[in-house]
Amino acid sequence: MGVRKWYPSVALFCVLVVSTRIYWNSRFEAVQGIPMVSVEAGDKARICVERLPGERRIVRSIDLPLGSDVETLHIQFSYRAVHILEGTEKWENGRMILDWHDQDGRLVAHDVIINMRGHDENPRHVEMIVPAKQPDSVPKLRIEHLGVSGSMEINDLKVMSVRISHGYAAFAFVLVILWGFFFYMFVGCLSEVSWHRRLIASVVLMAMGWFLVVPGPWVHPRPLAGAFLLGPNPEEQRSVVLSIEKNKTANDLEPLGSMPVQGSWLIQVKVLLSFLRPVLHIILFAGPAFFLAVCCGTRCAWWASVAMVLMVEAAQAAFWLSVDWLDVMDLAVDFMGIGAALWIYRKIISNKQFNRWVNDGVLMN
Repeated sequence: MGVRKWYPSVALFCVLVVSTRIYWNSRFEAVQGIPMVSVEAGDKARICVERLPGERRIVRSIDLPLGSDVETLHIQFSYRAVHILEGTEKWENGRMILDWHDQDGRLVAHDVIINMRGHDENPRHVEMIVPAKQPDSVPKLRIEHLGVSGSMEINDLKVMSVRISHGYAAFAFVLVILWGFFFYMFVGCLSEVSWHRRLIASVVLMAMGWFLVVPGPWVHPRPLAGAFLLGPNPEEQRSVVLSIEKNKTANDLEPLGSMPVQGSWLIQVKVLLSFLRPVLHIILFAGPAFFLAVCCGTRCAWWASVAMVLMVEAAQAAFWLSVDWLDVMDLAVDFMGIGAALWIYRKIISNKQFNRWVNDGVLMN
């Protein structure tokens, strides 16, 4: 009987994972009437920007003949860093940036698409959605090689105007409600507490899922475990040529220098306080774990927090985001934060005043 009570929750979870993936990858569609633009180097789809030691920095701008009616861009390509040695500053590497210009040609905003450093044995595929920074802005691509040496390889670069599909808002609303119901069921399977506590705990888990899993704190939306399903491509397709000649000066630009941190407030805090990365991860999961323990007990708090940690890592892999040893360290630190929160909870649970607040206060029995 104990196992059977999990059947509805497991079945609903599987349905929601599949539905969320379908919704996420299908919520944009190609805009007909605006051409799809591919970028080439001469007569090749492969772009190779190489800088030798002692040569001047390479900065190129690429005009995208899309017009000013662009609301959102879909960008896809593959890339490989070949022995790119960074300069004295962290941002002095190979990077591709999306510049946004106003109608008068003034540069108003930027989106960093990729940074390249080191050496990649195999190409990495990138597909992302980039919303326009302001109405009637004109996008241009910028390629900068600011590293000391090495080469940037970019293949099959395509840019297309997209928009949100019809019915997106209604589908999203239904998914949010169903995920909230799932977390309510999930907490009920782990702990027999009043509906008030179950509701509060499910709201906490829902907020963690929203900010950490999907959509998460990522900079730009990427497809979830697959590719975006954008429908038929625009009938008109155009190609633009990026000149990579070393003696070219007509389209040279000054490098942008250090770029502001992009992403949600979580990403910005994580980057700005990178020297406190383990501490931030401990706080990120210790706080909710402690609150869940107050609501539903240590057993529920442990398993719910562990499930959330695993969902975060699974989402990062599903979004095709790179995983390195720092992510493994983050995973260990997350578990340390959860364990520390539950240890502190057990230490203070014997306090009569604390118990009275928990049982007779806002949480109720």
